[in-house]
Amino acid sequence: MTLYAFYESDGRSEELTKHGIDVLREIEKCEDLVRVIINEMFFVTHENRGEATELLLNAYKLGAICHDLGKGLASYQTKSVLTKFPGHEIPTAILLDEALQRFWEDGNMFNTDRDLNTLVELVILYPVTRHHYVSRDVKTARELYEEFKSETHPELQQVVEEYRKVFKNYSLWNRFFDYIKDVVREATHTKVHGSQIIVEMICGRYSGEIVRRVRIVKMLNKPMISEKIEALTGVLNAADRCVSRRNREGVESWIGIYYSAYPYV
Repeated sequence: MTLYAFYESDGRSEELTKHGIDVLREIEKCEDLVRVIINEMFFVTHENRGEATELLLNAYKLGAICHDLGKGLASYQTKSVLTKFPGHEIPTAILLDEALQRFWEDGNMFNTDRDLNTLVELVILYPVTRHHYVSRDVKTARELYEEFKSETHPELQQVVEEYRKVFKNYSLWNRFFDYIKDVVREATHTKVHGSQIIVEMICGRYSGEIVRRVRIVKMLNKPMISEKIEALTGVLNAADRCVSRRNREGVESWIGIYYSAYPYV
C-alpha cells in the first residue's frame, strides 16, 4: 500500500515518500542560506565553527526529509480522502525524539561536545514541530501530547528506508535511521512517548528554553540561537509550501522567492 501526503477524491495525490524527498531537495537549493543561518549561531572565533555548522546542517536536512512522518499513522492513511492531517506534526516530533533519545542512550554522539548534541536535537525537532505555525497554549499542547496514540501504518517503515537511501553517504546519519525504523515499527502496536520537551515545542517556547540549557558561551552565540532556529523553521515551512503547490496544484514555485524575507543573503 502506498502512503500519501495528500490524496483528493478527484485523483490528485502526492506520495509521502516523494513529498519528503522533494522538500529536502528544495532545502538544498538554498543550502547557502541555511548554512549562513546556522553559522551565525557560533562566534566567529570558535575554532570548530565550520565543522559544527556542517553537523547541524545535516541534522536540519534530516528533519526536513522526515518532517511529515506523522502522516503515516494508520488513523490518517485509512481515510478515503487525505487532504488534512490535523496535528500530524506532533507524532512526527514524538517519533523522531524517541529515536534521538535511544540514539544518545546507546552512546552514539555526533560530536564530543554535549551542548552541540543538544543543538542537533533542537535543529531536528523544533522546525518539524512548528512548520505549520499552529498556535496552542500549554494546556492544549499537554493534552495533545498525552492523548497521542502512535499506531503507525506498517508501510511507514518502507518510507523511512527510502529516506535512508538519500542519506547513504552520511554514515552516522545512516545509522540513526535504524533507530527511526525501530521506533516506527514499535509504534505500530505500542504507544511511543518521546519526551516532555515536545510540549514546549508545540507551544513554540522550546527555542528560548534551549538557550538557558546551553552552557558553553565561549562557543555559542547564545542570543542568536532562538532567532536562527525560528529562521530555519521559516525556511522549512517555505520549502514545504513550494513543494505542495507544485506537486498538488501544478503551480511552479521555487523557494528562492522567499529569500527576501531573510536578511542573510
